[in-house]
Amino acid sequence: VSADDDDEERRKRSKDREARAKKALDVIGKLEAQRKSRVIAIIHRENLESDYLAINDLEDVLAALHNTPEDKPLDIVLHTLGGGSLEATQIARAIKAHKGRTTAFIPYYAMSAGTFIALACDEIVMSPQACLGPIDPQYGFPAATFVNVTRQKPPEATSDVFLAYADISKKALLESKEEACELMQGTYSHDGSCSITDELSSGKWTHGRPISVTVAREMGLNINTAIPREVFDLVRAHRVPYKGGPSVWFR
Repeated sequence: VSADDDDEERRKRSKDREARAKKALDVIGKLEAQRKSRVIAIIHRENLESDYLAINDLEDVLAALHNTPEDKPLDIVLHTLGGGSLEATQIARAIKAHKGRTTAFIPYYAMSAGTFIALACDEIVMSPQACLGPIDPQYGFPAATFVNVTRQKPPEATSDVFLAYADISKKALLESKEEACELMQGTYSHDGSCSITDELSSGKWTHGRPISVTVAREMGLNINTAIPREVFDLVRAHRVPYKGGPSVWFR
């Protein structure tokens, strides 16, 4: 492949990225005009900047929130398989602190850390086929699994490393449940929110278990399924076969 061919390919990709960015920002503008809100999209895909919730996403979301009027309605588009607990917790806390109404839009899935963020919002809007996921911490294996094994085996039959993981896991499970319950205060009753977060963080399911709209409602979550078409358009605008730009979008 010649240098000229390489240059031409780079130019094509650059133009494609610019076109996709314009399309995404146009969709965000349309959604903001319809809902009179500020839209922040967290979209993870293999060929974007992040394929899971990472530190760059935290910085971008906090920057967007810093420049959002405190009483303006906030719409968070979530399309993610999850990511780091630090990033999820700080984003969720910032959303909870926002004075305007907050809505999470989930067209396809918001698993793990994505679910954690959604719980901080006043309203969760999902497509009928979308899903949430458990929020139990993971250390290679689920935190709950480390704890359960120590209940089944005496300490003298368990390695020090495993016991250390079990100790960390107990703390992480408690922190996850308490933090999520606190984030839901004001939207749900204290008993209601803690009941929901107990179930989501307990480890009763595998971490990748998709939680449907029906199951989420049975747990007590207030789910709306009137999701705007523009939310789907926004996610689909980021399907690229190469590195194609940031994972957090806002105007």
